[in-house]
Amino acid sequence: MAITFNGFSGGCPVLYLRRLAVLLIYLCTLLPGPAAAAGLTIYAAASLTNALHDAAALWAHMGNPPPTIRFAASASLAAEIAAGAHVDVFASTDPAATQALIKRGLIATDSLRTLYGNSLVLVAPKARAVPASIGPDFDLLALLGSTGKLAMGDPRFVIGGVFARQALEKLGLWARVQGRLHNFANVREALASVEKGADPAGIVFASDAQVSPGLGVIGAFPASSHNAIRYTFAVLAAGNQAAAGAFISFLDTQPARDIFTQYGFTPP
Repeated sequence: MAITFNGFSGGCPVLYLRRLAVLLIYLCTLLPGPAAAAGLTIYAAASLTNALHDAAALWAHMGNPPPTIRFAASASLAAEIAAGAHVDVFASTDPAATQALIKRGLIATDSLRTLYGNSLVLVAPKARAVPASIGPDFDLLALLGSTGKLAMGDPRFVIGGVFARQALEKLGLWARVQGRLHNFANVREALASVEKGADPAGIVFASDAQVSPGLGVIGAFPASSHNAIRYTFAVLAAGNQAAAGAFISFLDTQPARDIFTQYGFTPP
């Protein structure tokens, strides 16, 4: 006598169950696993906001899951990672922040790649941005006026502020403006303050100035006045290393380089 088991006619329900198990295993191989289905989580320096956002959109257009990106000061992001935040890619312009994560074993050290560079510029609202050579003789206080402050990243915590302080000290301008600083949690906030007219001038990355039509660049600080500004991309040891590595490699392709160049980034 034949046995009917949930719609299957055969001599043995065990055989049906085995066939069903094989079918389920096969179907599972066709579905993306959790790592493949979920997009990458990327922590990136605030100055990368526009370029990395556009590059990530191109990455997604190529058929990859859209990544989730958090932008902030590199040191703040590194602190979150050290505290246990799950991240796949860390894009930093702060060598100390990156080294701190390496020492804790949180970064796959063979994944480190320095892909882009930047420069430091002095900006002001476009109507007041008269081009000038930034050097020891530049009258920064005249630009600030009697009560205005110089917007920049906080040099105690923000690498953009560290670069700004290095440049001001190298040019002999630090002592003159030290009491006239308006420090921010990242360089993009300093940029926004000048853009809104809250501060008459600010020190930002060239790529930041590029995305603000209301601001003008007075001049660039000499490259010799501060440490080199480089962006290092790294895969986190606990992240999706294969997908993260592929994304970083993509950032070194010509289409991605074109995006970063458009926003004012340079070769490292």
